[in-house]
Amino acid sequence: FFFLMIRHPPRSTQSRSSAASDVYKRQIKKHKLKSNIFSFYYDRTAGDSNSKLILGGIDNSLISGQVNYYDVVNEYYWTIKADNILVEGKDIGLCQQGCKVIADTGTTLITGPSDDLTNLLSKLEVDDGCSNMMNLPEITFIFGEDKYSLTPEDYIMTLDRSGDEHLYAQERENMVNCAGSFMPLDIPSPQGPAWILGDVFLSKYYTVFDRNKSRVGFASLK
Repeated sequence: FFFLMIRHPPRSTQSRSSAASDVYKRQIKKHKLKSNIFSFYYDRTAGDSNSKLILGGIDNSLISGQVNYYDVVNEYYWTIKADNILVEGKDIGLCQQGCKVIADTGTTLITGPSDDLTNLLSKLEVDDGCSNMMNLPEITFIFGEDKYSLTPEDYIMTLDRSGDEHLYAQERENMVNCAGSFMPLDIPSPQGPAWILGDVFLSKYYTVFDRNKSRVGFASLK
Protein backbone atom coordinates (compact mmCIF):
# COMPACT_ATOMS: atom_id res chain seq x y z
CA PHE A 1 0.00 0.00 0.00
CA PHE A 2 1.00 3.62 -0.50
CA PHE A 3 0.86 5.65 2.70
CA LEU A 4 1.15 8.97 0.93
CA MET A 5 -0.85 12.12 0.96
CA ILE A 6 -0.40 14.75 -1.73
CA ARG A 7 -2.25 17.86 -0.74
CA HIS A 8 -4.10 19.92 -3.27
CA PRO A 9 -1.73 22.64 -4.61
CA PRO A 10 -2.30 25.77 -2.46
CA ARG A 11 -3.13 29.08 -4.05
CA SER A 12 -1.00 31.05 -1.61
CA THR A 13 2.69 31.69 -2.22
CA GLN A 14 3.58 29.72 0.92
CA SER A 15 3.55 26.09 -0.15
CA ARG A 16 2.19 23.39 2.15
CA SER A 17 3.00 20.64 -0.35
CA SER A 18 4.76 17.53 0.82
CA ALA A 19 8.06 16.32 -0.59
CA ALA A 20 6.12 13.88 -2.78
CA SER A 21 4.06 16.76 -4.16
CA ASP A 22 7.23 18.74 -4.92
CA VAL A 23 8.61 15.81 -6.92
CA TYR A 24 5.35 15.60 -8.82
CA LYS A 25 5.39 19.33 -9.64
CA ARG A 26 8.94 19.10 -10.95
CA GLN A 27 7.91 16.33 -13.32
CA ILE A 28 5.02 18.46 -14.60
CA LYS A 29 7.32 21.45 -15.20
CA LYS A 30 9.72 19.24 -17.15
CA HIS A 31 6.80 18.07 -19.33
CA LYS A 32 7.57 14.45 -18.47
CA LEU A 33 3.94 13.63 -17.67
CA LYS A 34 1.09 13.46 -20.16
CA SER A 35 -1.36 15.32 -17.93
CA ASN A 36 -1.55 16.98 -14.54
CA ILE A 37 -3.32 14.11 -12.81
CA PHE A 38 -2.33 11.14 -10.69
CA SER A 39 -4.27 8.05 -9.73
CA PHE A 40 -4.17 5.17 -7.27
CA TYR A 41 -4.90 1.47 -7.38
CA TYR A 42 -4.68 -0.61 -4.19
CA ASP A 43 -4.17 -4.36 -4.36
CA ARG A 44 -5.96 -5.94 -1.39
CA THR A 45 -4.43 -9.39 -1.85
CA ALA A 46 -2.38 -10.28 1.22
CA GLY A 47 1.33 -10.57 0.42
CA ASP A 48 1.05 -9.11 -3.07
CA SER A 49 2.68 -5.85 -4.16
CA ASN A 50 0.63 -4.86 -7.18
CA SER A 51 -0.64 -1.54 -5.83
CA LYS A 52 0.07 1.36 -8.16
CA LEU A 53 0.57 5.10 -8.12
CA ILE A 54 0.15 6.31 -11.70
CA LEU A 55 1.59 9.77 -12.40
CA GLY A 56 0.18 11.64 -15.37
CA GLY A 57 -2.66 9.32 -16.29
CA ILE A 58 -5.14 6.53 -15.64
CA ASP A 59 -4.60 2.80 -16.08
CA ASN A 60 -7.81 1.90 -17.89
CA SER A 61 -6.98 -1.81 -17.69
CA LEU A 62 -7.80 -1.67 -13.98
CA ILE A 63 -11.22 -0.04 -14.10
CA SER A 64 -14.71 -0.99 -15.14
CA GLY A 65 -16.84 1.72 -16.71
CA GLN A 66 -16.13 5.41 -16.53
CA VAL A 67 -14.48 7.62 -13.94
CA ASN A 68 -17.01 9.87 -12.19
CA TYR A 69 -15.58 13.23 -11.09
CA TYR A 70 -16.51 15.57 -8.23
CA ASP A 71 -15.33 19.14 -7.78
CA VAL A 72 -12.99 20.00 -4.93
CA VAL A 73 -14.76 22.32 -2.46
CA ASN A 74 -11.83 23.03 -0.16
CA GLU A 75 -8.34 23.13 -1.62
CA TYR A 76 -6.40 22.69 1.61
CA TYR A 77 -7.01 18.97 1.14
CA TRP A 78 -8.69 17.06 -1.67
CA THR A 79 -12.11 17.76 -0.18
CA ILE A 80 -15.31 17.03 -2.09
CA LYS A 81 -18.95 17.15 -1.05
CA ALA A 82 -21.04 14.06 -0.39
CA ASP A 83 -24.81 14.38 -0.63
CA ASN A 84 -25.51 11.63 1.89
CA ILE A 85 -24.18 8.59 3.75
CA LEU A 86 -26.64 5.71 4.05
CA VAL A 87 -26.65 2.62 6.24
CA GLU A 88 -28.41 -0.28 4.51
CA GLY A 89 -30.06 2.29 2.26
CA LYS A 90 -31.40 4.40 5.14
CA ASP A 91 -30.61 7.98 6.04
CA ILE A 92 -29.67 8.02 9.75
CA GLY A 93 -28.42 11.62 9.80
CA LEU A 94 -24.72 11.07 9.14
CA CYS A 95 -24.51 13.71 6.42
CA GLN A 96 -27.25 16.24 6.97
CA GLN A 97 -27.62 18.71 4.09
CA GLY A 98 -24.44 17.31 2.58
CA CYS A 99 -21.01 16.90 4.19
CA LYS A 100 -17.34 17.35 3.38
CA VAL A 101 -15.38 14.25 2.44
CA ILE A 102 -11.59 14.07 2.06
CA ALA A 103 -9.99 11.46 -0.20
CA ASP A 104 -6.73 10.70 1.62
CA THR A 105 -4.22 8.04 0.64
CA GLY A 106 -2.32 8.75 3.87
CA THR A 107 -5.12 7.52 6.14
CA THR A 108 -5.78 3.82 6.67
CA LEU A 109 -9.26 3.91 8.21
CA ILE A 110 -12.43 5.89 7.62
CA THR A 111 -12.73 8.79 10.04
CA GLY A 112 -15.74 10.91 10.85
CA PRO A 113 -16.94 13.59 13.26
CA SER A 114 -17.28 12.09 16.75
CA ASP A 115 -21.06 12.44 17.07
CA ASP A 116 -21.72 11.07 13.59
CA LEU A 117 -19.34 8.17 14.07
CA THR A 118 -20.96 7.27 17.39
CA ASN A 119 -24.29 7.24 15.58
CA LEU A 120 -22.89 4.98 12.84
CA LEU A 121 -21.29 2.51 15.24
CA SER A 122 -24.50 2.24 17.23
CA LYS A 123 -26.24 1.01 14.08
CA LEU A 124 -23.49 -1.45 13.18
CA GLU A 125 -23.06 -3.17 16.57
CA VAL A 126 -20.08 -5.22 15.38
CA ASP A 127 -19.66 -8.37 17.50
CA ASP A 128 -16.08 -8.74 18.74
CA GLY A 129 -16.23 -12.45 18.01
CA CYS A 130 -17.30 -11.88 14.38
CA SER A 131 -20.56 -13.82 14.85
CA ASN A 132 -22.74 -11.21 13.11
CA MET A 133 -20.41 -10.06 10.35
CA MET A 134 -22.53 -11.43 7.53
CA ASN A 135 -25.58 -9.62 8.92
CA LEU A 136 -23.97 -6.19 9.07
CA PRO A 137 -25.30 -3.47 6.74
CA GLU A 138 -23.80 -1.85 3.69
CA ILE A 139 -22.55 1.70 4.07
CA THR A 140 -23.11 3.87 1.01
CA PHE A 141 -21.54 7.23 0.17
CA ILE A 142 -23.61 9.24 -2.29
CA PHE A 143 -22.19 11.90 -4.60
CA GLY A 144 -24.88 13.34 -6.84
CA GLU A 145 -26.51 10.35 -8.53
CA ASP A 146 -23.52 8.07 -7.91
CA LYS A 147 -23.41 5.54 -5.09
CA TYR A 148 -20.30 3.92 -3.61
CA SER A 149 -21.03 1.08 -1.21
CA LEU A 150 -18.87 -0.73 1.32
CA THR A 151 -19.85 -4.22 2.46
CA PRO A 152 -18.91 -5.70 5.86
CA GLU A 153 -15.99 -7.46 4.17
CA ASP A 154 -14.73 -4.00 3.13
CA TYR A 155 -14.99 -2.17 6.45
CA ILE A 156 -14.34 -4.88 9.06
CA MET A 157 -10.82 -5.28 10.45
CA THR A 158 -10.03 -8.79 11.70
CA LEU A 159 -7.56 -10.60 13.90
CA ASP A 160 -6.73 -14.19 12.92
CA ARG A 161 -5.71 -17.17 15.05
CA SER A 162 -2.03 -16.32 14.58
CA GLY A 163 -2.55 -12.85 16.02
CA ASP A 164 -2.15 -11.08 12.68
CA GLU A 165 -4.36 -8.10 11.82
CA HIS A 166 -6.11 -7.85 8.47
CA LEU A 167 -7.67 -4.65 7.19
CA TYR A 168 -10.25 -6.59 5.18
CA ALA A 169 -12.19 -9.71 6.15
CA GLN A 170 -10.67 -12.04 3.56
CA GLU A 171 -10.18 -15.32 5.46
CA ARG A 172 -13.36 -15.77 7.46
CA GLU A 173 -12.57 -19.24 8.76
CA ASN A 174 -9.52 -17.93 10.65
CA MET A 175 -11.15 -14.85 12.19
CA VAL A 176 -11.20 -14.66 15.98
CA ASN A 177 -11.82 -10.95 16.54
CA CYS A 178 -13.57 -8.24 14.51
CA ALA A 179 -13.82 -4.46 14.69
CA GLY A 180 -15.04 -1.70 12.41
CA SER A 181 -12.33 0.16 10.51
CA PHE A 182 -13.46 3.56 11.78
CA MET A 183 -12.02 6.25 13.98
CA PRO A 184 -13.50 9.50 15.35
CA LEU A 185 -11.73 12.64 14.19
CA ASP A 186 -13.05 16.16 14.66
CA ILE A 187 -11.41 18.32 12.00
CA PRO A 188 -11.74 22.01 12.94
CA SER A 189 -13.29 24.64 10.70
CA PRO A 190 -12.80 25.77 7.98
CA GLN A 191 -11.45 22.42 6.70
CA GLY A 192 -13.96 20.50 8.81
CA PRO A 193 -16.11 19.01 9.99
CA ALA A 194 -15.37 16.32 7.44
CA TRP A 195 -15.16 12.59 6.87
CA ILE A 196 -11.89 11.08 5.63
CA LEU A 197 -12.03 8.23 3.15
CA GLY A 198 -8.82 6.33 3.76
CA ASP A 199 -7.56 3.02 2.38
CA VAL A 200 -10.71 1.20 3.48
CA PHE A 201 -12.65 3.13 0.84
CA LEU A 202 -9.89 3.93 -1.68
CA SER A 203 -8.92 0.28 -2.03
CA LYS A 204 -12.46 -0.51 -3.17
CA TYR A 205 -12.48 2.13 -5.92
CA TYR A 206 -9.88 3.39 -8.35
CA THR A 207 -9.15 7.01 -7.40
CA VAL A 208 -8.07 9.89 -9.63
CA PHE A 209 -6.77 13.30 -8.52
CA ASP A 210 -7.07 15.92 -11.28
CA ARG A 211 -5.02 18.99 -10.38
CA ASN A 212 -5.81 21.06 -13.47
CA LYS A 213 -9.57 20.80 -13.08
CA SER A 214 -9.48 20.60 -9.27
CA ARG A 215 -11.56 17.44 -8.95
CA VAL A 216 -11.46 13.88 -7.60
CA GLY A 217 -12.71 10.87 -9.53
CA PHE A 218 -13.77 7.36 -8.56
CA ALA A 219 -14.26 4.28 -10.73
CA SER A 220 -15.21 0.69 -10.07
CA LEU A 221 -12.41 -1.86 -10.27
CA LYS A 222 -12.49 -4.83 -12.60
